[in-house]
Amino acid sequence: MCLNKLWVCCLMATILVGCGSGSTGGSSDSSNGSGNSPVSTQTVSGVASKGILMGAVVTIVELDSSGNVLRTVAGPVDTDAQGAYSVILNNSYGGGPIKILVESD
Repeated sequence: MCLNKLWVCCLMATILVGCGSGSTGGSSDSSNGSGNSPVSTQTVSGVASKGILMGAVVTIVELDSSGNVLRTVAGPVDTDAQGAYSVILNNSYGGGPIKILVESD
């Protein structure tokens, strides 16, 4: 049951990040390497919990339209004592859906 709640939280975070993507306007001299328009800096943060997952490892990957992993766009980072994490998506992020992976011992 708790695992289902974790997946729901990850799905909601993915939807929220997808809604927030976009361009900042102005010149487009920078490139993200994917051939797509540059994407503004995106930060993903949250709390990894099945209880509290202190010291869990969070990695964020970008998916293609079929759900296959294209590339790692952030992490790995460790959660803090409250299970919280915050990462900035790197320049290779092409604006597609993301998947938040949380691993704990």
